[in-house]
Amino acid sequence: MTPICYHSHMKFQKSNPKNKMFNKPKKEKILAGAIKSPLNKDLQKMVGEHWKNAEKGMNQYLKWAFEEVIPRYDRYLLNQKKKGKEYKDMLGIAEVFLDICGGLGFLEFDNLHPGFVESFPDLFKESVVGPEISKEEIKKCLDNFLNFLEIYYAVQVDKVFF
Repeated sequence: MTPICYHSHMKFQKSNPKNKMFNKPKKEKILAGAIKSPLNKDLQKMVGEHWKNAEKGMNQYLKWAFEEVIPRYDRYLLNQKKKGKEYKDMLGIAEVFLDICGGLGFLEFDNLHPGFVESFPDLFKESVVGPEISKEEIKKCLDNFLNFLEIYYAVQVDKVFF
């Protein structure tokens, strides 16, 4: 079996000193919306700073979510006398919910879109391999977590969620 060459469809032309067209260095171009524009250092710097800030915000969110919220939710579940499979499912769904929220940029719960929460059980079933759990159970676990968020973090559940 021959390896596939992804550049085999491209034809390269040799530089011809008589033809100035081949001697001009090509400027890199990027697509900005539907307009091609030259890649410049200021834009590269701006994009780099944006990603650094986004990464910093994401790291702060993940630290808060998994070092503060999840341990507090763990204690909340234990106070509710949850144990066994129910306890593991509730904690696991909360962790996945926080992880997906961060990945989608919902770093503040006031910015959560109601459609995201409504579709979360389907998203969970499609993206998480492991526990056999029904959509109704996922919704119940998520509802418990959202109640926790309302109590401890003043998230307006009735305003944002189901």
